[in-house]
Amino acid sequence: MRHNVVERATIRGRRDVFVRNINEDRILTLASNYHGGDKAEFFMPPRQGRFNANYFVGFPGFTERWVIRFPLQPHLAMDSKLHMLKEKTAIELIAEKTTIPVPKVIGHCLDNGHHPQVPPFIIIEYIGGEPLSFERFEVMEPSKRQMIIDQLADYYGQLRRMTYSRIGSLSPTMLGPVDVTRGPVNPMFNDEELEGTQPSTVRELRGPQGMVSSATEYAVSLLGMMQRTLRYGAANTTSGNDARDKLYYLSRFEAVVKGWIDESLDEGPFVLSFGDLHERNIILDENLRIQGILNWAWSRVVPLQFFYPPRWLAAKTTSASMSPAAYGHYVQRLDVFREAVRRKELRRFGNTLLSDDWSRIETNGGLLIPAILDDLDIQDMYHFGYKFLDNEQRPTQRIKDFIGVDPARWMFVMEKIVQRELYVGQCNELRRPSPDRRGPGGYLPLECVGESMASRYLFGVDIWAGQSFQWNSHDS
Repeated sequence: MRHNVVERATIRGRRDVFVRNINEDRILTLASNYHGGDKAEFFMPPRQGRFNANYFVGFPGFTERWVIRFPLQPHLAMDSKLHMLKEKTAIELIAEKTTIPVPKVIGHCLDNGHHPQVPPFIIIEYIGGEPLSFERFEVMEPSKRQMIIDQLADYYGQLRRMTYSRIGSLSPTMLGPVDVTRGPVNPMFNDEELEGTQPSTVRELRGPQGMVSSATEYAVSLLGMMQRTLRYGAANTTSGNDARDKLYYLSRFEAVVKGWIDESLDEGPFVLSFGDLHERNIILDENLRIQGILNWAWSRVVPLQFFYPPRWLAAKTTSASMSPAAYGHYVQRLDVFREAVRRKELRRFGNTLLSDDWSRIETNGGLLIPAILDDLDIQDMYHFGYKFLDNEQRPTQRIKDFIGVDPARWMFVMEKIVQRELYVGQCNELRRPSPDRRGPGGYLPLECVGESMASRYLFGVDIWAGQSFQWNSHDS
């Protein structure tokens, strides 16, 4: 995913102000209050994650250690209190219903009423060990890699049996039990909302339209968000030809998705997913036993077809599995994982529910499609079309014909050219230290580098015409 570096610079500035206002002495006082007045000390420097500022405190002898997490409101499109409540709810539910190791919740504060000198926070148990990495996983001996696979297979099998009647995010209800109470949100939805493409205009987070009860409706809403991401995301095309190709491949991808959706699963089951099972969220001890799985704030209930194995089984990124050879390697790793799921399910439940669900999951790119939709990733969508569908043989004439039959598609390319020119100018201003230091080349960051396109397209190169292109109705 290509982030809008101009918007990101603004967000980082707000984040830095937010973090500077967190007083470490008050954090120690807070920890002491939650531990019967015992003296608290930091046992490692604070760390900023993608969505939280983390402070690590311990007590005499450091036999008990905690993490005090402050949600970074500038990095969140939702209220930070909701983000924190989602994590607390998920951790406690997983601890109650499964054997998946999660940190214990020590305490939390949703508002500043009881602790006016610090932002809203959650305190969780610190889990010692080393986070897994893809590089480490790849070079492990097969027997050691299998140890990790077996543990994860058991956890996936348990989550598969946590089903709900609707698709969305979990939180406590007025009557007490945890249930789906609002629409599903993931980190990429959050990022796009912050960067201004506004996927929430396709599906609101709250109210009757937020919670979804149809797998088809869910997939169609994600396609609508991808349309908005392509149309309004300033950083996701680099030239007129790039905009043209991505519009073509998005049309191809929409057709693939519609053929991929299994109508027999339209009304369920809807399954609780990890939501953010990056390998770095898996903490291992020296014997490769999983001590904890972290960061549950993005867990959500999804259609069964969106409940898929870890992406990093065979590649670090989704796009790295797009070529036929790379996808074949992914399927080989999937076979190993699928067999582990089957064995663990038989031992724990006496049946093979999830391994049966996954028996043909790889068919026609089925391991890639939900990942691309989840990420709203225009670049991965393009690679899926170019590498997986077309085997890196770009159908140039077909793309020109696709644009040529519809003047609205040609106008879309024009709009993306102008948008790109404006974005490059904004990047220039962002990189320019001061008006009197304008060196040759203009201080462009690499992600802003593109051609000067408008005159090339407006005055005589590749002008196509045709009929009107219909965007999703939510764009109007």
